[in-house]
Amino acid sequence: MVHSPTNDREIVCVINHSREGTRGQVQILLLDIEGTTTPVDFVYKTLFQYARRKLESFILEHFREAEIASLIRQLHMQHDTDDSQGLQPPSWIHEQVESRLRSCIEFCKWLMGQRQKATPLKSLQGKIWEMG
Repeated sequence: MVHSPTNDREIVCVINHSREGTRGQVQILLLDIEGTTTPVDFVYKTLFQYARRKLESFILEHFREAEIASLIRQLHMQHDTDDSQGLQPPSWIHEQVESRLRSCIEFCKWLMGQRQKATPLKSLQGKIWEMG
């Protein structure tokens, strides 16, 4: 693992040393872009707002894909955790597919408004940016 400090933050590069023939090849590059490679203002005013605008259409279009369905299940678990902690997230209706999807969309918007760093939300935002 190589750490490269930049502006009091770290850029982390994981290098695989375990398999013969792959020594030194970069396997994962993880960047903390918020204020490091990109101004914080751009992240909040452009990237996050873009994901918020595209959220509904993305979920409605891709909810049948295994990866997105898994993220929706993880978001539901996050919802239940937040609810049990008294954070008062919007209700999550389970009965019909459309209701579940609408509940997921509203919960994601609520999380964004709370500036929570929920892993499934971040993954979903990344998928939206990737498609963008």
